[in-house]
Amino acid sequence: KRTLSNSMGAIISELKKHPVATYRLHYMSSDVEATNLANEIDNILTSVGWQRIHPIITLAGSQLPAGVTVYMIKAVEPPVTLLNLLWNALQQKGVQGEVLQDVDNVFKIRGWSAVELSGNTQGVVVFIGPNSDN
Repeated sequence: KRTLSNSMGAIISELKKHPVATYRLHYMSSDVEATNLANEIDNILTSVGWQRIHPIITLAGSQLPAGVTVYMIKAVEPPVTLLNLLWNALQQKGVQGEVLQDVDNVFKIRGWSAVELSGNTQGVVVFIGPNSDN
């Protein structure tokens, strides 16, 4: 089962080195493990000052890939660091990253609401789903 509890201190310590950012979380609503992992990530990000765009969003169905996906709205250091830390903390299983060049169009294609970022705010979208090896 995926958990960040053993790596939470290291993740928080690393994220404190970088400017705060905004984020939203998506996870599969039928998966208890994903729900727990979403809450762990949410707690880590809020503890270092990151701000939610929306509360954690639950999804049903298979519109997103399995595993943990970090969609980086801008490929800047805090999201890249978050992706690397999650990759290591979850033993490099079911974690992938994607930089979104055209945020509005990608979100419309995927059927998500537009990202609500102002000015030069940096953002991250994290999807958490079932383990890819289940």
